[in-house]
Order: sequence, then structure tokens, then C-alpha cells
Amino acid sequence: MSRIAAAAVLAAAPIAFTAPAAQATDSHSLHGTASPRAVHKGDKVHLELHGCHAHYGRASSTAFGHVTLHQPKHHHGHGKKLVGTAYVHKHAHAGPHKVRLQCDGDHGKTTFAAIKVLPKHGAHAGGGGSVGGMSTTETAAGAALVATAIGGGVLVMRRRARGNV
Repeated sequence: MSRIAAAAVLAAAPIAFTAPAAQATDSHSLHGTASPRAVHKGDKVHLELHGCHAHYGRASSTAFGHVTLHQPKHHHGHGKKLVGTAYVHKHAHAGPHKVRLQCDGDHGKTTFAAIKVLPKHGAHAGGGGSVGGMSTTETAAGAALVATAIGGGVLVMRRRARGNV
């Protein structure tokens, strides 16, 4: 009997391993994405819901609230893809956030994605005042310093040439 059981297990193994792949390609399964997955407060998040046969859907998260999903502009027919854009709240806490994506058709089927709100933006670096123009007084003072430096250099070179240094 043990040989029969072993043969049954071996015969069933290929079926068991291919069943999840068949389920993943099911036309009624939903798959949602949020990108980028790591964001800062105020950043834009692109949302996609695949496998939805409705014209609209919804996405929600504690990171950005509620957003309506719609078919892409250049999409023809009763689609399987919905898209949307969300902006991360300025008061969203740092860390992982679940994104709930729901299809308005297909009996309100729901799937989830995730984003991570990063703690802080880096320093906003600027030109450090290099963009603004200089006043006439600043220009005159700079020119006087340059002229003094050149004059001093010429004076030192003449003294060296005469041997007075």
C-alpha cells in the first residue's frame, strides 16, 4: 500500500504546483500597485488596479485618504485597468501604510498594496544667495580690493627686482 500512496502523491504533485499559477492568471483576480513604494510627505503616488471590469474604483489609505480610480484616458473598451493619483498627507506618520484598492464593479472586490512614508525630506538646498545680483556698493568694494591686491603684487615684484626686499 505504501507504494500506491507514494505513486498517488507523485502523480498529484504536478497538479498541486500548477494550481496556484492557474489561479494567478484568472481574469477575475485583482492586483493593485502603488508606486513609488517609498515616499515622503507631500509626494505623488501612482495607483493601478488590474483585473477590474468597472469604469471606476476607489483607493484609500491612512497616508492619503480616499481617491477615485478611473480608466486611463487612452484606454478603449470596458477595461481591466484603473488608475489614479494620490498625494501623501503632510501629517501622515512615517512608516508602512496599507493601500486598499476596490473595484466598483465585480461585486466590490478588493485588493491591497503598500507604501512606506519616509521620515523626512533632505535639506532643501539652494543657491545660497548666488542668484541675486550685487549692489553697486558691493561691486565697487570688490573692485577696490582686487585693485589693491594687484597694486601690492606689482610693488613687491619691483622691490625684488631692485633688491630692496
